[in-house]
Amino acid sequence: AEEAGRRQEAEMEQAKQRDVLKQRRELEDQQRSEEERVRREALEAEEEPKRIAAEQAQREIDRRRRALADAERRAKDQAEQAEGAERRRHSDEAEAADDKRRALQEAEELRRERADAEARQQAEQPEQDRGPDSFIQTLMALRKRYKDSDPAGLATCLQTMRSYINNIVVNPVEPKFHRINCDNNAFRSRVAAFDGATAVLEALGFTPDGTTLLVTGPWVSANKKKLWEAQNKVDVILEQVKSAL
Repeated sequence: AEEAGRRQEAEMEQAKQRDVLKQRRELEDQQRSEEERVRREALEAEEEPKRIAAEQAQREIDRRRRALADAERRAKDQAEQAEGAERRRHSDEAEAADDKRRALQEAEELRRERADAEARQQAEQPEQDRGPDSFIQTLMALRKRYKDSDPAGLATCLQTMRSYINNIVVNPVEPKFHRINCDNNAFRSRVAAFDGATAVLEALGFTPDGTTLLVTGPWVSANKKKLWEAQNKVDVILEQVKSAL
């Protein structure tokens, strides 16, 4: 019985020791947990300002990005509006220029049609019905003389004389076009070789001056219409000659 009592006391002592060890481990675990909690809170306390600063910085970055995007959008809209206004201005100017060009072309065509009609009328009139226009008379005489015997040479002659007249019509103040060199090979072979061709130019207004035929600047200024009509008359005769080739 005494042995059993000692054994029971020993078991109880061991149980107490186990309880003490368990309580000690529990206290240590609690202490570690508390220390971990305190450490985490300390870290969080240290990181909080950084987190707040980072959030603020990110918000500022986002704000600036939005402001930049808005500014770029406004600039793009303004550029598109300016480009559209510029396109409309160019379109309006081009349309106005086209209208003016068409009006000038129509006026020019009308003048040419009138001149052509007058030239045809004079060219088609019988000799006895024509007025005293020496230019058209000499021009018709030249055509009559060569239209059958040398129509190709006549066409070249008329084309050359037309070039002389056109040069003055297009460049009325250019002195070099007021003078024809009669010694020039082109003139001698294309114009002077045809009897009556020089007379056509003289009837128009060119006057002999040594080896040249010339008109003066004042004469050109006073006879622009006559030159224009003469060119159109030559065109009519030239067209008739070419059509018969």
